[in-house]
Amino acid sequence: MGLKYLLYRQQIERSKADNASCEEARRAHAQLAELYEHAIEKLTQGNLSFFEAPDRMRAQDWSNELRRLTTIYSATEVHASIPRC
Repeated sequence: MGLKYLLYRQQIERSKADNASCEEARRAHAQLAELYEHAIEKLTQGNLSFFEAPDRMRAQDWSNELRRLTTIYSATEVHASIPRC
């Protein structure tokens, strides 16, 4: 995945989290945004980070999780599983 795509998806998920009508959907979109943020950090080798040092998790772990989810499910399927409140 390219950096532009990851940044775009991160912004979309943050926007959806901010505008979600219930806590469950808000949390799901925020978690997806965080996966994209970690993938961005890994791709940019830490030059672009959304996290403070103590909160920084291993970018490799998050990147692997994002890859796993997008391999198993299409983006449409992942988004379809988010509750609509």
